[in-house]
Amino acid sequence: DELTEIRLAYPDMRQKPFRAVCRCYAQEKTDIIAEKLRAFYAYYARVRTLAHVEGAGEVLAKILAETGMEARLLARENGSASLRRVQRFLEEASLPEPLSVHAFLDRLRDLDYEIEYSESGGEDSVKVLTMHSSKGLEYPVVILDNLSKLFHAADHEEVVAEEKYGIAPRAFDEQKMCKYQTLLRRLYTVKQTESSIADELNLYYVAMTRAKHTLHLRFEEELPVSDVPYAKSFAEFTDFSVWKEYRAECEEVFEPQKQERQAPVFHPDEGLAQEIMRAFRWEYAYAGFENLPVKSSASQLMENITIAEKTSQEFGAIENRTALFGEEENVLSVSDKELGIAYHAFLENFDFSLLYDGNGVPMSALNVENAIKEELSRGASGYENLSVSKMKEILSNPIFQELRGARLYKERQFLVSLPVAETYAKRSDFDKSVLTADGEEMIFQGAIDLMAVSEDGVRIIDYKYSSGSAAYLRSHYKPQLDLYRLAAAKILGVDKQNIRCVIVNIRQGYQVEMD
Repeated sequence: DELTEIRLAYPDMRQKPFRAVCRCYAQEKTDIIAEKLRAFYAYYARVRTLAHVEGAGEVLAKILAETGMEARLLARENGSASLRRVQRFLEEASLPEPLSVHAFLDRLRDLDYEIEYSESGGEDSVKVLTMHSSKGLEYPVVILDNLSKLFHAADHEEVVAEEKYGIAPRAFDEQKMCKYQTLLRRLYTVKQTESSIADELNLYYVAMTRAKHTLHLRFEEELPVSDVPYAKSFAEFTDFSVWKEYRAECEEVFEPQKQERQAPVFHPDEGLAQEIMRAFRWEYAYAGFENLPVKSSASQLMENITIAEKTSQEFGAIENRTALFGEEENVLSVSDKELGIAYHAFLENFDFSLLYDGNGVPMSALNVENAIKEELSRGASGYENLSVSKMKEILSNPIFQELRGARLYKERQFLVSLPVAETYAKRSDFDKSVLTADGEEMIFQGAIDLMAVSEDGVRIIDYKYSSGSAAYLRSHYKPQLDLYRLAAAKILGVDKQNIRCVIVNIRQGYQVEMD
């Protein structure tokens, strides 16, 4: 209730961490809760100071003593066991050597915040464990059960080996298709059996010596004393004549009769039945979208836009279409591709504020040339092939003069949810008839070369290294820029009509306005 009252006292701090609200409450309020908080913060500050000079174990021990936590633990039911667990926690901070608070926290993190704890004979508790896991432990009362159970037979492999005599395979008769034991293998079997019996006898001794006060042994029947090397169970290790005065017959175990199960009869809930039927009859609202990838990119969405589609009405006035498309990326030489990458890198690293002075006036051509040379002097990979005159030509485009005062995002990757009707519908192989269902979305990812955000709108600038004409670039890359415009509008929360897209053709030095 008090924690709730603290939170409700500051409704305007709903997004802040609760500890910040507690601080404000302690500083500004004067009620009992505020007094508790101030007392806590005072004690907390003292403990932090103490942690600078003492180890974690000492700090924890003082907290236990000063806060009365030990007394409260002992007052609980099974309090002694609870306190022993707390003391085990303190031991982890002090053994084998005292640890600082930070070192102790590191150890807890390494232990995955779990500290092993075991006790010998807890209060009002019974521990069930195997003989193997009881090694090193002691209990006031020990009960060894099922001692008449037969030992597991040794699993002899096809080829066995022994340190002294080496490997002992079976003997194979290829004509009769039979295999036989060899004398050496029989010797190994005897030695393995002897070793196994010795191990079982040692385990029996370990289990019997776990008892501090009382030991109970349970057998199904009394067996005559057998030769120990040929024993098949723990019962055959036991000389029952020694235990006559301690022997007791177990009472017959009562097993309740099985009762016929009766099926419960109830009146069905019609509302629940209808809800279940609706769940089974549910149909996917966006039929036709089932096989579409949940996530895609501009390049994947555009890969099915064929050349035949691009050579439609928009290119009707162009005579040499082969030259227009034939010189695109598939025909570019490796050096041209590397050059395009280098120009991209230059524009990504270039400081566009150097294009105008402090008053917003465009800088002179000489000053722009000096800024370009300064960037080229940084010697990034590929810069040695760049031309200063070409960069001056690129940066002289009007779009770069409009960046003054804008917030720039260079090579910014994005991930956004967009309607399928405006993404996959761009593909030529998409069935447009399924677009009647509105609302279905997909995850769209991409990277924008340069985005400028200012009060008068948003500009998306895309760099292309192409020999194509302006008309070709406008038609070929319109679907991609439309997707970028849609994504930017969704991310920035602006109308897509206020987003302007421009392609800068690095190879030919001009810009292309997109519709």
